[in-house]
Amino acid sequence: MEVNETTLEKISNYLHNVIQNWEAMADNKGLNPIDRKERRQRVLEQTDKASILIDKLINRQEGRNLSPSFRSLLEQYFEQLPILEPNVDPGYYESLLPGLVLGAQNLSVLESISEEKKNIVIVGRNGSGKSTFVNQLTNSGLSNLVVLPAQKVLFFESNLYRRNDVNVKSYLEENQKSVNLDFKQDGIQVDKLVKPFTLLLTALIKDLARQSTEERQKDVKDRQPSKWDKVVEIWTKIIPDIKFIEDPDDRKPIPVKNYKEYSINELSDGEKSILFYIGNVIMAKEESYIVIDEPETFFKS
Repeated sequence: MEVNETTLEKISNYLHNVIQNWEAMADNKGLNPIDRKERRQRVLEQTDKASILIDKLINRQEGRNLSPSFRSLLEQYFEQLPILEPNVDPGYYESLLPGLVLGAQNLSVLESISEEKKNIVIVGRNGSGKSTFVNQLTNSGLSNLVVLPAQKVLFFESNLYRRNDVNVKSYLEENQKSVNLDFKQDGIQVDKLVKPFTLLLTALIKDLARQSTEERQKDVKDRQPSKWDKVVEIWTKIIPDIKFIEDPDDRKPIPVKNYKEYSINELSDGEKSILFYIGNVIMAKEESYIVIDEPETFFKS
């Protein structure tokens, strides 16, 4: 049996253990019969919801190979399941249930997406719950889930505090998270909205410089494309008339059109959005799920 199927079975067994442990703790605490019956019914209803979804996944995956991204997600999900503590109040197990149901729902949705092997677009009117759905899907802490929020300021700020300290690793840790809430809080500082675009481009150019230096020092004959090279390759297919040169001193790209250089901030909002999305996709870990909230923002119809 393959590792992904084993992991699904482990998750299913975990859910059954939740019920068994609740039963044991309820007996130890001597719950009165009426209270015990009502609480047991709620526990069974919620664990059944999660178990049904997991069992469907097991049945769908029988004899099939899961995608690497979904296999990784399953393994992470199982590793993050709360420890089933012994000798605790039954309420402890009851408090775990909403998260377990949500996790099973997320796995079911992501498994369907992984089978499609294509981009998925969710359409709905304003206020219909698209962003809420994204939050539910991504607010799980799984490292191969990345959400790009709708709220962002596509402005490159050369004087951003500690900009030159960023690298690929720190950018990923700070800006590619599996949550969609950071920029929807009251009192958010403007520099936090500016940071992702500025730090993304800085990290990409610094990574290009680092790789070039290492290859020269090691006398590498066949140079491998850097992350920035990959961004430019995709960009050129979309917007071929705008090229980029790199400013090694200020660690930023400089657009060039008709042999004329100009500021990165003079790109149109749509062009900066394209650059932002390409850069984040290239920076993301391999086999990631990338969720973009309101991707049409800044694009004209």
